[in-house]
Amino acid sequence: DISQYSSYGVELRLSVASPVIINGLEVNEPVYFALERNGHVGDWTQFRQRTWGVGGPINKVNDQVLDSDGVRYVGGQFYAAGMNTGSAAAFAVNDVQDRPHVLAMPEVSGTVYAAVSDGKGGWYFGGDFTKVAGMSRLRLAHIDASGQLSSWNPGADGPVYALSKVQGMIVAGGDFLAAGNGSATIARGRFAAFDEDGLLLSWNPLFDGPVLALEQASDSLYVGGYFSSVAGVWGASPYGGLVRLSLSTKQVLTTDAGDLECVASLLASADGTVYVGGGRSGSGFRCIAGPGYLFALDGDTGISNTEWNPYINGAISTMGLKDDTLYVGGNFGLARSGYVGATAPSTKTRSKVAAFSTNSVGTLTAWAPSVSGSVQSLFIHGDTVFTSAKGP
Repeated sequence: DISQYSSYGVELRLSVASPVIINGLEVNEPVYFALERNGHVGDWTQFRQRTWGVGGPINKVNDQVLDSDGVRYVGGQFYAAGMNTGSAAAFAVNDVQDRPHVLAMPEVSGTVYAAVSDGKGGWYFGGDFTKVAGMSRLRLAHIDASGQLSSWNPGADGPVYALSKVQGMIVAGGDFLAAGNGSATIARGRFAAFDEDGLLLSWNPLFDGPVLALEQASDSLYVGGYFSSVAGVWGASPYGGLVRLSLSTKQVLTTDAGDLECVASLLASADGTVYVGGGRSGSGFRCIAGPGYLFALDGDTGISNTEWNPYINGAISTMGLKDDTLYVGGNFGLARSGYVGATAPSTKTRSKVAAFSTNSVGTLTAWAPSVSGSVQSLFIHGDTVFTSAKGP
């Protein structure tokens, strides 16, 4: 609310003319500008002081020189040059009026695999990084609504692939064996829960393989990955790749999904359905082989909806829901509608993304854009589906 600028510590300058010079800025400090003309905010921008670099397959600088005007000339083997952003960035979506500016994100030194809103304009991050804004953060970090790195600093000793904020807890899943205290020194089995002050909580189910996905449905937290043991309970079924945990009792609960080798994506709908996506084997932060898993469960009971049974011939990494359509992304080339009866419908070409009706059997829709790389994430805003992909 720009009319309340003074309560945010914002400086107001009247009748400004270009260039506008701001003195006294600190390294890693997020800075925001709003331009108001005739009582209307016409534009926003944001920035941080950052380092610059070069990019390309080789990324080699052979020589550089600084002239008397302070201009630095650089030559070498590279195809691009620009400001270093690190591994976290914010972008305005197509409807910019509902979010007039984006956060000036701090530089993350490493890979970010997961992000979840704190509900107050800030974000929790998980991944495989060791520093954020130049400060030590072992694979877990939080930035507030101004873009500043907060003091929340639990730490994990291995990659964090999934985050979920449930009932005042921030739950992390990944491939780590210790967490907490900022230096990740307390034993955990690829699953850890923290409070909003960064304190490691006592909840400690033990997974024998990486956790890739977390999703709340009612009083259950669904956990997906490529594991076969949870809390020491062995058996191919019902713990392989998918389990649900009671949020009230913290006990391990069952589903009827059977042995799933790898679950990478979980999505709960408003009606209590949990959609499950994955593949036949896992590597790192994703499932890598097909045919893929794509089915629906009752979120309260863990019982499968066997009538909703579409088919994907490769691994699923991500899902998104809009109205009665489920969008999926991953590494596949064919898809098929679900069916009831003896005769399956024919498969159709779908290049890394596909969409299915959530009604009835799971009918494959006509939506069929072509994506050249394996889709890692998918986000829906309004009528637009945003995807990110890796590789050819």
